[in-house]
Amino acid sequence: MRIYHKLSDGSERRLALAIGFFDGFHLGHREIARLTLRSRAPGRRAAVLTFAEHPSAYLRPGNEPPLLTTEQERLCLFAEAGFDECFFVPFDERIATLSPVQFLEILVERLRVATVAVGETFRFGHGRAGDTTLMREFSRKPRRELSLRFRPLGMPTGASRAPASEPSSQPARSRPRIVCSEGEATKSAVS
Repeated sequence: MRIYHKLSDGSERRLALAIGFFDGFHLGHREIARLTLRSRAPGRRAAVLTFAEHPSAYLRPGNEPPLLTTEQERLCLFAEAGFDECFFVPFDERIATLSPVQFLEILVERLRVATVAVGETFRFGHGRAGDTTLMREFSRKPRRELSLRFRPLGMPTGASRAPASEPSSQPARSRPRIVCSEGEATKSAVS
């Protein structure tokens, strides 16, 4: 798997891209990978865009969550999943200050992204102002050749989230980290 440390690669081939931090590479992450790999048409590349460190390390130093996997483990998991490339970039001021539209323009113009797969709760851009609704609107603009694929993280197709009043309404991607941080790693392995 080819690894890039900036948001450019110089390739003319179109790209199917998965975006997220992917700590632990749980079932929801694997579904995003599957969607990405299935959308890779002949002649296209499949890649993942992730950050070398959790965005909280830059945005709220000292308050970042404990990680489930090391950088090297995440890279190995991406390669095992079948990705051709990984954009393993630092989350720094350049990334943190991009508007949502600037971020999407980088994907389309610099990386030549044709399809994007993210979880439905995915947020991006300065102040987390961008979401999947903005991505859909952006992709519908004239001359935008961008197809989007969304799936709620950690949930199979057709499943619904629990009401907010129920304890299980915690986003699926957070539960394993919380269980492990409480010293109950055996529960995270089966849930």
